Amino acid sequence: MGNTREWDGTIVKVPLYILQYNPNGLGCPHHLSGEYNHAEWEWQTFETRPHDVEIKKTCSLQLTDGDVTSIDFDFYGSGPSYVSDQFVSLCNDCGVDFRTVPLEITYLRGTQPEKSYFVFLPADHLAVVDCEKSVAEVDLDCETGQPAMDPLFPGTPVFKRIEKLVIKDIETPHLFQCVDLFSLACTETFRAEALKRGLRGLEFIALDENYIYDPWAGW
Repeated sequence: MGNTREWDGTIVKVPLYILQYNPNGLGCPHHLSGEYNHAEWEWQTFETRPHDVEIKKTCSLQLTDGDVTSIDFDFYGSGPSYVSDQFVSLCNDCGVDFRTVPLEITYLRGTQPEKSYFVFLPADHLAVVDCEKSVAEVDLDCETGQPAMDPLFPGTPVFKRIEKLVIKDIETPHLFQCVDLFSLACTETFRAEALKRGLRGLEFIALDENYIYDPWAGW
């Protein structure tokens, strides 16, 4: 667990980070174009109870981009996320609650990556934005004109923009789905260990006073 730490008798906040995919070189392509062996997953895109889902089918991804001849990332994407066995090992070592589904990836030429990959389903879901202290604009429900709330997590507002972010003073798992920011988030402990192990494809965005949430930016 993280987000607070005692230092010389004083409780101080420890930063949280958003996990993003970073296409930072060979083996970490900007995009994976391909075809799945099934039209639909057996779980929801934002699955809140992954341990309860009955998964009967195998999952595979046939890449269709001939320029992608080598992948070596340990983390890719956001919904769903693909992770390597090295990423899974880190999660296990940090006590993260999650479920994985084996994903067989095949290059256009028929060969496969050296690393094993999985679809990653986080089991911990948490809202961390302090709505009273943050400077934020909440989306409005089109039908009622009232503040929009997340249908999966009642009482959690859907933010249109957060200009000044303040995180709740709460304990968090080392990796979890941040439901109010629609992203995976982690603690400093998880980040430091990922950097120490040299995991590839991960970028960590600090959830601090400089962070601005604007999901419609660029549209």
